[in-house]
Amino acid sequence: SLDIEMVVSMATNLTDVIVYEGTDGDDILSQMASDDLAQQMSTSWTFAIDSTMVQTYQEFDAQGQQMFQASGDTDAYPGAPDPPTDMPYLTSVGGTTLSTGANGAYLSEVVWNWGGGTGSSGGISASHKIPTWQIGIDMSQNQGSTVYRNIPDVAMISDEVLEIDRKSVVRERV
Repeated sequence: SLDIEMVVSMATNLTDVIVYEGTDGDDILSQMASDDLAQQMSTSWTFAIDSTMVQTYQEFDAQGQQMFQASGDTDAYPGAPDPPTDMPYLTSVGGTTLSTGANGAYLSEVVWNWGGGTGSSGGISASHKIPTWQIGIDMSQNQGSTVYRNIPDVAMISDEVLEIDRKSVVRERV
């Protein structure tokens, strides 16, 4: 629900929110590609990848559909990242904790990490080469790779999100 809440609050010209549900990842993703209705899509779950899913991700890419995939919520990956977070046909999204002051003024933003294995995931792909947009970036300070894909690609607020409506302010941990 966080993905939907964030897009609805930020995309003021949004006309539709399409939710796909099901029990089989191949079926869900194939329907999303077949419908070709949404140009920006997101998912927060990880799952085993098979050749059908790889073809579907390639179809998204060819059709101009952008898939945003949560990088995970179990801290840094000690080995290969969970699939499909490192797939080259999607944007891997990590999480941050935003701190604000009086009247919502920006104070700081750091990686979301509660400790004990709960926090924004990231790591280095064991199978996908570094994409063009990561070539030439100095990865020495964060132990990243100059050969394989580093995830996440981007990050956004995902912890201590304030949902504001006209009646109340609700604090939601995600």
